[in-house]
Amino acid sequence: MRKSLLETKKHIYRTTAVLFLFQLFGALGAGFLFVVGNILGIEILKPGHAFSEVLWHLFFWATDFFFIALVMILSYLIAGLPALAPALTLGVYFAHFAGQYAGSGFDTPLYGAFFATPRSDAGGVNIGYMGYLIMALLLGYLIKNLFALWDKIKLTAGPKLNRPIAAVQKKIKPLQDLSLDGVTLLEGIDLIVLFLILPIVSAIITYCAVQYLIAVPFNALGEALEPVIVNLYQSSNTLGGILSGALVGFDLIGPLSKAAFRAAGTLASTGNAVPMTVYALCFAVMGWVPMAGYLLSKVTKKGGKMDTDDMNIAVSGPINAFFDNMKLTVNFSMTFAMRDPVRVILSFITSGALTGVLAGAFALGNKNYITNEFIEKFLSNEIYVSFLQPMRSITATSKGLLLPVCGAVGALAGAVVMIFLKELAYKKQLKNSSVFEPDGDIVLEVRGISQRFNKKHPTEKTCDGEIQESDATDHLKTKA
Repeated sequence: MRKSLLETKKHIYRTTAVLFLFQLFGALGAGFLFVVGNILGIEILKPGHAFSEVLWHLFFWATDFFFIALVMILSYLIAGLPALAPALTLGVYFAHFAGQYAGSGFDTPLYGAFFATPRSDAGGVNIGYMGYLIMALLLGYLIKNLFALWDKIKLTAGPKLNRPIAAVQKKIKPLQDLSLDGVTLLEGIDLIVLFLILPIVSAIITYCAVQYLIAVPFNALGEALEPVIVNLYQSSNTLGGILSGALVGFDLIGPLSKAAFRAAGTLASTGNAVPMTVYALCFAVMGWVPMAGYLLSKVTKKGGKMDTDDMNIAVSGPINAFFDNMKLTVNFSMTFAMRDPVRVILSFITSGALTGVLAGAFALGNKNYITNEFIEKFLSNEIYVSFLQPMRSITATSKGLLLPVCGAVGALAGAVVMIFLKELAYKKQLKNSSVFEPDGDIVLEVRGISQRFNKKHPTEKTCDGEIQESDATDHLKTKA
């Protein structure tokens, strides 16, 4: 069991390293267009130009294909090629079309603006980003184990068919010259079993598990919590802030966070700007917790090893905050959390709850959030482009200078909890004589690929181009 868990963690680390390439494609592509279009003034790449619109689509879709890539890559690492078709199908469905099968036809287009939230509660809102991780793991291991089971059935049942087959061959002359046994006979239906039955069965089971064990109950819980949040805010901004912030930390863009967002939007429409300001601050702070945790780990030398991929992922959210992209600010936090879900998510919850308490206690309220322009976005369930980064909200917020103070305190508290929990886990691994030590550097690996393509450049390590656990990336270290 321990070996299986470590192998799973190895697959997850490898997957998240590759996902970083998808996220960077969208982030750097958008940054490129912003610089050359807005700053350098290149006409064809300015906002509104037809060619620029096409390029924006190319890059911003990568930020949502991140979910699809997660399911495909992780399930592929677990179960190989048979996982690709069902993984792609399920990933696309939940990332872009879930929520549209409501009996009223499709709601198209999926997006109202670049880097916006997909409509109809798709794009991770319906099951949260962790739902995709669970989906990939379940699908991968279902296919892996069902394929192994079918092979065992052939090896077990096949020899038992040898005698009946021999008897039939004696009676039917055309069959007598055939070298036929039970295993070979069962292998004759491999095309049906391995290509049709098992992948489809795995996909259906995975869909039902994700839909009815994650999407339905958590969305129902979110709907039940929404009036609770409203009532808490009406009685105390502090109580409302702690619950709202904790829900943001729990799933970032999932059903529970969305419930807090809807509640804040309802209150904003009545003229109360505090709940949405609290929500926006907690949401933005989640992009900073990974970097704070990484830096604290390096300073204290606690929490086990964090590799270069951890650093790349951790710093990317804050970088995008300065480009005022709320979607990418938190997007990288999802990848970071997938590497160590329990401990990182608990640190997110701590950070969100504390940030919410402080912002609520100080009654921080951005006056922009009670204008018709913003209320319209809130009530349309738009998360990513409906509120401002804290640094842009200071002048419009009462006691606005406290925004970065509350955010910094919340981020640091989350980092402390993260490293504390990681240190406990690391000591437990040492006690059990099994330590997981990531050693990934996707930038170094991609550089090696470019060197390999340049056959005149001598390289020490090569890569065959597959999505694999290579010696240039994550590895397991098990101490006897």
